Amino acid sequence: MKRTSHALPLLAVVTAALALAGCGGVGNLTETSGSPAPLQVTYASFGESVGFVATVTKSLQAAADAAGVELSVLDNQNDAATAVDNARQAATTDPDVFIEYNGNADSNSRVASLMADASIPVIAVQYPIEGAPLFAIDNTQVGEIGGSQLAAAAQEKWGEDETPAALIVTLPQGGPIQLDRSEGAKAAISDTYPDIEFTDVDSRSDAAVGRQLAADFLTSHPDEPVIIWAHVDSVGLGVVAAVEASGRDDVLVMSTGGDAAIFPEIRKAGTPLVGTVGLFPESWGSVLIDLAQKVAAGEEVPEVTHPEKIEVISAANIGQLYPE
Repeated sequence: MKRTSHALPLLAVVTAALALAGCGGVGNLTETSGSPAPLQVTYASFGESVGFVATVTKSLQAAADAAGVELSVLDNQNDAATAVDNARQAATTDPDVFIEYNGNADSNSRVASLMADASIPVIAVQYPIEGAPLFAIDNTQVGEIGGSQLAAAAQEKWGEDETPAALIVTLPQGGPIQLDRSEGAKAAISDTYPDIEFTDVDSRSDAAVGRQLAADFLTSHPDEPVIIWAHVDSVGLGVVAAVEASGRDDVLVMSTGGDAAIFPEIRKAGTPLVGTVGLFPESWGSVLIDLAQKVAAGEEVPEVTHPEKIEVISAANIGQLYPE
């Protein structure tokens, strides 16, 4: 009986300790002594079916892992309604920062409203969102770099006295971003060829459409050299396919993006592709995660941040930039 009477107080102590643990006593100790919770970032991608965008996402994930940031990825699928649905879903999870890569201005306005209502700070990628710091290339500069290099290659190939026909394959519904890019290209080409005439066409961001537009243009200009500028690499590859199918050797193409999918074409002997204006999407992730950390901490960040590296990737330098 004495043994039993001594055991009961001990059992009561243990029971009380367990009750305290159930009430959060142990959790509080862990929270006090442990490391702070990792930063939670949700990223809505433009569309993972686009190689360039998939590279951005991969670099963002790598940068998040290196920084100890928990990253959730949503796919906007290059669709305005999906972008709004994704933003609505993200708002329910209450991340510390929401990063949005979406090209539709109307849906971006809705995204801004959803995040403002949820008090979640936003970082916009490439396309502006009201009230959000923007990470974006200087599209006028990108167009100028590509146009200048294309014109220089044309003059080297055909001489100063030959003015080529010029096809500008762009994306009007992309808004000011795409307009700035194509206008920059035309301005730079015009510096070399003041009397050149441009034909602007809408690729609808579809390689097959770009290929058909290029084929039609080549058919309508059978007896003069041709230069073609493309707003993005996926479409640029469609344009190159049309040129190669035509069998012509008096056509030069400049693309835009630096998507790895275009590298084999750049390396190919005899290609009509002069190169692509490299935007180096594999470097974007570290900049975006750094911005997210600063925004979450309440630090001031620039209204616009530009990628540091932009240059033409061509047969002359691809081996150094991207060794096989």
